[in-house]
Amino acid sequence: MEIPAPLHVLLIEDSPDDRADIRQMLLRGSPQLYKFTEAATGAAGVRALLDHPDDPPDCVLLDFNLPDMDAFEVLAAMRGGGELTLCPVVVVTGAMASGAQVIRAGAQDYVGKGWATPESLTRSIENAIERYALSRERLLSDAALRESRHFLQRITDVAPGVLHVFDLKKQAFVFVSPMVALVIGYRAEEITAMGWAGLSALIHPEDLPHFDGHWQRVHALGDGEQADFEHRLRAKSGEWRWFQNRFSVFVRDTTGAVQQTIGAALDITERKEAEAELKRLAAIVQFSDDAIIGKDLNGLITSWNRGAESIFGYKQDEVVGCSIRLLIPPDRQEEEEPILRKIRQGERVAGFESQRRTKDGRLIDIAITVSPIKNAEGEVIGASKVARDISGRKITEAQNLLLEAQLRQSQKLEAIGTLAGGIAHDFNNILARPSRFERL
Repeated sequence: MEIPAPLHVLLIEDSPDDRADIRQMLLRGSPQLYKFTEAATGAAGVRALLDHPDDPPDCVLLDFNLPDMDAFEVLAAMRGGGELTLCPVVVVTGAMASGAQVIRAGAQDYVGKGWATPESLTRSIENAIERYALSRERLLSDAALRESRHFLQRITDVAPGVLHVFDLKKQAFVFVSPMVALVIGYRAEEITAMGWAGLSALIHPEDLPHFDGHWQRVHALGDGEQADFEHRLRAKSGEWRWFQNRFSVFVRDTTGAVQQTIGAALDITERKEAEAELKRLAAIVQFSDDAIIGKDLNGLITSWNRGAESIFGYKQDEVVGCSIRLLIPPDRQEEEEPILRKIRQGERVAGFESQRRTKDGRLIDIAITVSPIKNAEGEVIGASKVARDISGRKITEAQNLLLEAQLRQSQKLEAIGTLAGGIAHDFNNILARPSRFERL
C-alpha cells in the first residue's frame, strides 16, 4: 500500500508556544501526515514562500498579528500584485470581525485562536485547499477565455473576409466581424439587427431564389463539413458586390440539428469582374478571323483558335503540343529563332510578312505580329502570335503591278504611235511640196 505524501504547511507565527499548539492540533485532527516549515516574522514567511515559487507549500497558516507585519501586508506581499497567492492561506485570527476582511485580502479561510480545535483547524486547511483549487481553475479559465477572445479578435482584425455566426432558429446573424463595414458599408450592429427579412432585401434578385437550396445544404452538414456558395449583396452605396460564403456547423441543439453556423464571406467582386473580362477576351480570340496562336518559349503550340483552323486547316487537337515550325516552309525555317529570341527578351515583333504552309501543303502569304506573354511577376512565359492571311492582298498587289506595267506599255506604244504619226505627216508634207523643176 502506497503511503501518502505528507502535507507541507508553512507556519508563520511569532509565538513558539502557539506554533507548538498548532502542530499538535493538526497531528491530532486527522490521520494526515504533515511536514512543517516555520517562520517567526511576516518577512521571513514571505521569503520562505517566494524563494521557492516552483515548489510552494500545500498551505500557509498565517498569524494575523506579527511583530513586523499584519496579515493584510503579508497577503499583499504574497500576491505580488496578482489575484492569488502561490498557495492556499488560512489566517489564524483573534477577532471574528477581521475574518471577512482577510478573505477579501486573498486568504482562502480563517480560524480563531480562541476557539480553534484539531477538527476545525484541519477542516479550515482542507477548505482552503479546495477553494484555492477552484479559484485557480476559475482564473485559468478566465485567462484562457481572455486569450481566446484576444485570439478571435486578432483573427477578425486580419482576416480578409467577414467572419460571422448565423443562428438558423433566429434566422439572424448573432455575430459579424467589423470588416463588414469596410466591405459593404453596414456596421456589424446593423447586420445583426436586420434579421433574415432585412438581409434578404440586400441579396440580388437573381440569387435570392437559390438560398432555399443553400439552407438545405447547411442543415444537412455533418461535423467538419462545409457548404460554399456565391451570391451578390447590395452595399450601402447601392453597388452590387460578389461574395463567396462558406458555412460550417458551430452549435447543434439537443436533438442534434444544426442551430448555429460559423463562416466567412469573402469579397470576390474583382475576381468575378476579371473572369468576365477573360471570357470576353476569350470570345474575341476564339471567334476572330485572324489566326491567334499561343506558344511557349520553345516554340511549342499551346493554344489554337478557330481563325487558325480556318487559315491553316489543322484542328486544335492536331497541333497543340507540336512545334510552330510545322507551319513554316523548309526554306523559311531560319525565321523562327530570331523571333523567339526577341520574345525571350520581352520584345514585340510586328509588321512581319512571310509565307506559311497549310495542312494541304499550300503556301499562303501572311502578316505576323508576335507579342510576349508575361506572368504576374512580369516574367516572359510564352508568346501570342497573330497571323493574317494576306494572300488575297498579295494577288491584288500583283494584279495591280501587272496592270501598271500594261498601262506603262500601252502609254509607250501610244507615244510611239504619236511620234510615228508626226513623222509620217512631216514626210507627206515634204512629198506634197512642188520641186523647183516642176515650177519651171
